Amino acid sequence: MVKNLRLKLKKLEEQENHTTITSPMPGSILDVKVNVGDKVKFGQTLAILEAMKMENDIPATVDGEVAEIRVKKGDVVETDSVLIVLK
Repeated sequence: MVKNLRLKLKKLEEQENHTTITSPMPGSILDVKVNVGDKVKFGQTLAILEAMKMENDIPATVDGEVAEIRVKKGDVVETDSVLIVLK
């Protein structure tokens, strides 16, 4: 049920010309590499997620500007959790 709500929220945000960057798997946020207002390019690392003792880069999926950061270093996230919103 929570996953369905997250997916609906993600779709609503994308309809407003925003792109959400979500967690591909459960893990812990090791670092957030951007700040609100930063311009980012496709493929640029936005955050680092530790999962199963491995560090995973979370890249930008589009060129844009960071509109919102919903996580901080040390946060534990689930699959499909919204980490960052780009506009």
